[in-house]
Amino acid sequence: MAMLAAGAVEQALLVARESTLAWSPVAAGFHVQHLYIARLEASAALLQGRPEEARARLDALWPDLERSMLLRVPITRIDALGLRARVSVACAAAGAKDRRRLLALASRDASILVAERREDARAWGLLIRGGVAMCEGRPGGQELGLAAEIFEAQGMRVAAACAAWQGGLHEERLNTVLSECGVASPTAWARLLAPGLSGPSRR
Repeated sequence: MAMLAAGAVEQALLVARESTLAWSPVAAGFHVQHLYIARLEASAALLQGRPEEARARLDALWPDLERSMLLRVPITRIDALGLRARVSVACAAAGAKDRRRLLALASRDASILVAERREDARAWGLLIRGGVAMCEGRPGGQELGLAAEIFEAQGMRVAAACAAWQGGLHEERLNTVLSECGVASPTAWARLLAPGLSGPSRR
């Protein structure tokens, strides 16, 4: 993910492909490495404005992920549900024909995240709820603002700035914070982490 943030998308995808070849095939058993390879590939697709490609990647692996029982592990569950929910919101915001179903799925995933014991999971759930609300034409600023506060308290400056931007933070402030953290394309990264009717497009 650090390579993606730095703008080295093709290099990151090359690493993902090499990792896929080096690791055992899914048919031999689904491991957490398969999930994180898919997370990188889906994130690259989101970063490049191809949410349906990210969705297809997750749809293909989800049955194997569920059978693996890895969703019983909190950190894996949080990462997987957060990614699926953000991809769902991104597809809905891009005009997917089944946007209502996607937003309902994102809302269910968000509710699970908010109920987790970890504060960062709660923040991701609130961020997703804010994105869903905006896609549905409802205010989402309260959820996004609270998500930003929690992220900030957890030392997650990039996620905090992205949540705040989605909630209305000026793009100049987003650029400052994310550039300081080594993010090459702040607005694109914000749309990756906080999808929806983002920042300037809705003002």
